[in-house]
Amino acid sequence: MLTLDRSLAIALALALAERWVVLRMAFAPLLGIRSSTLTLVTIWLWLLLIAVAIVGLAWRRRWGAYSLVALVPVSTILHSIPLVPLVTSLAPFPYRTFAMTAVNLAVLLTVPKLLRGLAPGPRPAAQAG
Repeated sequence: MLTLDRSLAIALALALAERWVVLRMAFAPLLGIRSSTLTLVTIWLWLLLIAVAIVGLAWRRRWGAYSLVALVPVSTILHSIPLVPLVTSLAPFPYRTFAMTAVNLAVLLTVPKLLRGLAPGPRPAAQAG
């Protein structure tokens, strides 16, 4: 059964795939493209947070939900990237910013429900039968 945490992990992975150009911007200095330090820091922060959120939510860990809490403002304010792909493209162009903000806030509002259902610590060791 597809749970809320795993479906969010899939949505985040699809959002990362949709914004693959962010990876190119992250490696811009290696490609000979000049980029500001602040831009690189925010891009790498977004990549780190989305990677941790995807892995944490897929493994059903609380730290995945906590990284989602940090990811939402970074994604919304600094990069204007929706965390659920293709939803904002359904909105008319003048309202896409509002749609992206609403979608990201909806993702943020799922965190308390996620925290109630996720495991607090590392995976438990396999029990001897």
